[in-house]
Amino acid sequence: MEVVGPSDFNRRELETEREREGEKEREDEDRSVAVIERRVSLATTNVLTVELRGGPGCGLTLRIIGVDNDLPLITAAASPPVNAAGWNNTDVRVTFTCADAISAIARCSDPVTVTTEGAGQVVSGTAVDIAGNQSSVSITLNIDKSRPVVSAVVSPPANAAGWNNTDVRVSFTCTDATSGIARCPDPVTLSTEGAGQVVSGTAVDIAGNQSSVSVALNIDKTSPAASAVLSPPANAAGWNNTDVRVSFTCGDATSKIARCPDAVTVTAEGAGQVVSGTAVDVAGNQATASVTLNIDKTPPVVDVAVSPAANGAGWNNGNATVTFTCTDATSGVARCPAPVTVTTEGAGQVISGAAVDVAGNQATRSITLNIDKTPP
Repeated sequence: MEVVGPSDFNRRELETEREREGEKEREDEDRSVAVIERRVSLATTNVLTVELRGGPGCGLTLRIIGVDNDLPLITAAASPPVNAAGWNNTDVRVTFTCADAISAIARCSDPVTVTTEGAGQVVSGTAVDIAGNQSSVSITLNIDKSRPVVSAVVSPPANAAGWNNTDVRVSFTCTDATSGIARCPDPVTLSTEGAGQVVSGTAVDIAGNQSSVSVALNIDKTSPAASAVLSPPANAAGWNNTDVRVSFTCGDATSKIARCPDAVTVTAEGAGQVVSGTAVDVAGNQATASVTLNIDKTPPVVDVAVSPAANGAGWNNGNATVTFTCTDATSGVARCPAPVTVTTEGAGQVISGAAVDVAGNQATRSITLNIDKTPP
């Protein structure tokens, strides 16, 4: 610091000081001194006080001589800080901290809040010290506040009823338009049977945003149960001698029955007639029940013969043997009457025999004998 004034000002100041203090001596008594210099150690804030003592018309000039050529310091901080990949997924507040060790800070940039999404957004701030020196700092922000898009694809797709009858592979597709995808779920293959099985996957973008997707799977790989019931049931030989109604019973423990065959009535005669019905469950699994029918509704044919044959008048004069012959074109003969030998004399003796086929149909044939073995 330098104080400049007339020489008498300095002289009078010295004289006044001597008169007042008496004990202080001035090293330099040259009355021509017009400049007083004092060194000041600067602090952050400095207050300089100068007291002028002199006659009227005296004056002084106060000149502060100092130099600040150093740039101020400025730093930028983002809140919240970025993640390890350099991204934020919320609004970011950038604050600036400024410092100057010599002339102090005159102006420091205000905080800035960035809400726009995007990569490479540059935010700058400037510090200016009292001496006019300037420093700038920039920070680059990457902001992605939008969740990624994730979708699940089921292969093979479910049927119209929402069921699969095989193992199911669930694949995930993930996209993110801003920061990109950091993690997409791996495919999942589900082989367990059951309804309402939930498979979920979560996508994460580089900024840390997350999205999840879930699919509910219904899997039934087991064929339904199907059985056929005959009414009336076949006899022990496997034959029916009436029309037969075939009814179907179906069951499924997982996806339930979608379609069970209607009952069928079979009227045609014949052996080895196959009647089939297919049950289908909701998942599309199928099971077929078959039954083989043998139907013979026609009685067997019975022929009868007498040996020896009666005479022209219809009489025998000795023992007579009645023989039965049986045939059946469909199921075959199960039982045919054995021959009968008649020894009793008399007129109008009726001899009968019944034939039975395998299906249980019966036919009876009779013959009348007249026997007279006694001479007149």
